[in-house]
Parts: sequence; C-alpha cells; structure tokens
Amino acid sequence: MSDDIETRRAPVQGFSAGIPWSVHCKAYDGYVARYGNTQSAETLAARGGFGVGELDKFYPDWRRASDEITKLRTDRDSLRKALDDRWAADLKAWKAIMRATGKERGLPDNKEVIAYLVAEMDRLENELSILRRRLGDDNGEP
Repeated sequence: MSDDIETRRAPVQGFSAGIPWSVHCKAYDGYVARYGNTQSAETLAARGGFGVGELDKFYPDWRRASDEITKLRTDRDSLRKALDDRWAADLKAWKAIMRATGKERGLPDNKEVIAYLVAEMDRLENELSILRRRLGDDNGEP
C-alpha cells in the first residue's frame, strides 16, 4: 500500500473529520453497484464526498472501519517510533562499545559486548548506590 493511500482522507458531507481513502473506495464500490461508474471516486471526493446517509447506504460499516484504520495507523506510528528509538539506542551502545574496545571498524565480538555491558552495569549500580545514599541522607535515614 502506498503512503498516499495510507494517509489520504476523503471529505464527508456532515462529518468534518472525513474518512480514510480506503473507506471512501469501499463506499464507492457500493455506489457503482447501484448507479454505475458515471463519476470516479476522485470526482466524487472533489465534489465534497459522500454524505453520511450515503455512506450508511453504500458501506454501512464505514464508522467502525474508519475508527479501526485510524487506530491501526496510530499503533503503527507508535511502533515505528519505538523501533526508531530502539535503533538509536542500539547504535549509541554499539558506538560506545567500539570506543571502549578501541576498535575503529567492524563489529565487537560477544566477549567485548559482555565485558562492556558488565562494566556499564557496574557503573550504573554504583550511581544507584550513590543516589540511594543521598536520598537516605536527605530523609534523615542512614
């Protein structure tokens, strides 16, 4: 599916949010079955789209389909962001490992990765210990 089809929306008379283009096309199939293809889906959209009543007639499930598509797109976008964030974190860790092992090129081997992660874990545990002591001091606790 192209990005245009995934993001494109069609206007709906009496429903300001509009609908995903794929839902418009499903309704258009119902329109064509009833009236023929005297005008294209594009022309229909350019003229303001279907009315709510027409959508109910040509594609009765249009509300549910629109909501589901919108939710799926939101979920997809969240997953893409999470993947991008994970990739950035992995790349940062990889570069840190490379610096720590003194390598200019190539990939670290498993022993180097484990050694780096153990050292990083020790560093974080030390930081956590310091923060716990500070919190204890701030609260009047030992």
